[in-house]
Amino acid sequence: MTKRSDTGPAPPHSGPSRPDREATPSQPDLFAERGTVRARRVPEPMASPAAAPVETLSDDDLLESAEKAGPSNIEAVCSEIVSRSLEAAVPALKALWRRFAGFGVETPLREQLAVLDTLARLGGTDARSTLREIVLSKSLPASLLPAASRAAASAGLALPAAFVGPLLDHEDAAVRGAAFVLAARTDVPADRLREGLFDRSAANRRAAAVALGLRGDASARQPLCDELARQPSTEVIDAITAVWDDDAIVHLGRCARRHPQLAGAVVDALHDIASPRAHTVARHLKTGTGRTIPDGQ
Repeated sequence: MTKRSDTGPAPPHSGPSRPDREATPSQPDLFAERGTVRARRVPEPMASPAAAPVETLSDDDLLESAEKAGPSNIEAVCSEIVSRSLEAAVPALKALWRRFAGFGVETPLREQLAVLDTLARLGGTDARSTLREIVLSKSLPASLLPAASRAAASAGLALPAAFVGPLLDHEDAAVRGAAFVLAARTDVPADRLREGLFDRSAANRRAAAVALGLRGDASARQPLCDELARQPSTEVIDAITAVWDDDAIVHLGRCARRHPQLAGAVVDALHDIASPRAHTVARHLKTGTGRTIPDGQ
């Protein structure tokens, strides 16, 4: 009798795989969650020299942190620099700015904005010089122009009229506003500033009036009187003092009565005006006599 063979087809194997038949695991996709690859990558933030809060750092460590700052700590580092009035930080801020040269073309980086703001707030000679160099650089990305022009205006930089003039017509209202502030310290034609009195932005109309007033242009007098009634400030007070007349003196006195926090600035401004009426109003304000400033005073 022929023996029956026990070597038929093997049933499917359900147990552990044999070592020589172990399945090779699939290779993970290392790029699956990287998103869109950019031609140029923003520099990675360097490691901070200390993990301690910035307010506990020594000046030297704070300066090192500034040069190596990233998006997670740049605001804290820069705020601490300003709070200490640490002008020695300017070279570190320049190094940080250079680190991001060529970036922020479409959207400003947080580090770039912080450098501009910090230089403006420090206000020392080196900081102002560095800020001026950045603002006037031909390589400054257009996206950074609003922040750069605001920083320059905040720092009170005197920039060339050839740079400031074209900004008065910029499509961005923030850039135009900064340009009107900067124009007070330039020889941009007054006619260009008078056009600003009709700007679409109320803030820019105000800035144009202040700039004209500071330059002694009488066309600013009535707009500045209107601003004293609408939204007074030390800038408006200073500007109207440069184009004063008897009516402006009355407006200054009434402003001081309505806004006691500005009374000191008004009194100082009135003392700077070579007019007996201005001195009389100032005296009334200092002694607190009368509740209003009559037109005849």
